[in-house]
Amino acid sequence: MPYERTQQARIDAGLCKDCGKPRGDDGTTIRCRACAEAASVRSAARTKQIRKERLEAGLCYRCGRPRDALTVLCSTCLGKNRDDHRIYGIPRRLRFEQQGFCKKCGQPRYHASNYCRAHFIEHIATKYDVPRSNWDSLLQKLEDCGFTCYYTGIPLIPGVNACIDHLYPRSQSHDLSSDLDNLVWCDKWINRMKGHLSYREFVNLCRAIVDNDSKHAPVERR
Repeated sequence: MPYERTQQARIDAGLCKDCGKPRGDDGTTIRCRACAEAASVRSAARTKQIRKERLEAGLCYRCGRPRDALTVLCSTCLGKNRDDHRIYGIPRRLRFEQQGFCKKCGQPRYHASNYCRAHFIEHIATKYDVPRSNWDSLLQKLEDCGFTCYYTGIPLIPGVNACIDHLYPRSQSHDLSSDLDNLVWCDKWINRMKGHLSYREFVNLCRAIVDNDSKHAPVERR
């Protein structure tokens, strides 16, 4: 779409298309930085609204064509997604991993994980069905406890043994599944041992094991 005469005159003069002020070194080819950021916000809001309307109408949220009821994209956009991932996504991830950066965005890794701080919590919180609203607070709990296991106090290393546990398991207390007070950081092997037990059931089991240890402890070889 061609620009209005005034807008084109501003662009030709090296000024911002929207406000007429100098674009500056940090501006774009047609806007100053402030107007460029405002335009980006408007564009994102417009795109979000269009995609919402398409989803409500049962159409592909990207192009607006009819879609498979089981997906949010049409077959054409699904194919393009797969091709883009194969051609660009996979090589980019491999390059980031080889360079020792977050494999999703290329930022510095969070401790020993394959991700940066933001993508580490996204990866692990999604795995345990933690809502996005709790991600920052949950990661802060790990840092505030000094990276130690809630149950044993042993060191936790993100990407090695740090994982999330529900004090009261989702199978027993589904209403607490996203409660931040019900989420703790612990060693992954402790989490596997606990399984679907509640906190008290797990502690009682551990006590029974310790109390019974003297009866069955194998004789140490000299």
